[in-house]
Amino acid sequence: MRNVVTLVAFALATTATAQVSAAETALGIARTKAKVEDLRLDESYKLFINHMFNDYVGVEISHGKYGEYVDALESEETKFVATNLAAIGAIPLSENFSLFGKLGISEWKFEVDAAGPGNTSETGHDPVIGLGLDIRVGSAGFFKIEFEKLDTDEGDAESTNLGIGFRF
Repeated sequence: MRNVVTLVAFALATTATAQVSAAETALGIARTKAKVEDLRLDESYKLFINHMFNDYVGVEISHGKYGEYVDALESEETKFVATNLAAIGAIPLSENFSLFGKLGISEWKFEVDAAGPGNTSETGHDPVIGLGLDIRVGSAGFFKIEFEKLDTDEGDAESTNLGIGFRF
């Protein structure tokens, strides 16, 4: 009888583990290259955490310092930062590759620091969209290549991101 109870407990634990094994949380950092309208910002970074409920649906929150731009005369410095919350839809291509799309909301801040008076700062909330490829490396690592677009009051903000992270 003890062996039967042990076997049933093992079977239930294995089944429960198998059912939630598709759900996973990931943490990572991405190097970004962004532009706002015709203004190309220097390379910067984005931190992100996402949770996939299964192989197809998830959610991501990210915060990025998308870069700075200093004009040729060094009289004006432009900075762009954003925090995004997005739903993720994924299509697994194989065990190690998935295409994904994101749709969400972004809270952004655009600052212009001038050498003299006239510093400006604008903030807003606008939709953000993204497309990308997730590449698994080993059991917990991954690379992520993505393109994101955000329509701000200052114009279209676009970024190309190359990320690395781990799943737990």
